[in-house]
Amino acid sequence: MIIEEAAQAIADFLEPPSCQQMDDSTKGWLLLIGLDYLISSKHLASVEAACKAALPSTLSKALYLFYDLPAIDANDEQLAIRRNSLHTCFIEVFIDV
Repeated sequence: MIIEEAAQAIADFLEPPSCQQMDDSTKGWLLLIGLDYLISSKHLASVEAACKAALPSTLSKALYLFYDLPAIDANDEQLAIRRNSLHTCFIEVFIDV
C-alpha cells in the first residue's frame, strides 16, 4: 500500500494541470517540462549537469513507480488525458538524458 501511495503522490506532483488550474500544485509539471526543454536542447553542459545530479537514476525510480498507480476509472477522461501527457513528457525527458 505504501508503494501505491508514493506512486500516486509522484503522479499528482508531476501531473499536468487542467485548463482551469495554474497554481502551486502545478510546480511538478513545470519542473518536468523545464527539464524536457533543457535536456532536449542537447546542450552538453546541461546534459552533463543532469547526469551528475543523478537525474537518469531518479527518473528510472520514478518511472518504476508509475506501474504501481491504481487503474484510471474509465469514466474519468480528463485524468486519462493528463496521465497520458505526463507519461509522454516523462518518457521524452528520460530518453533525451
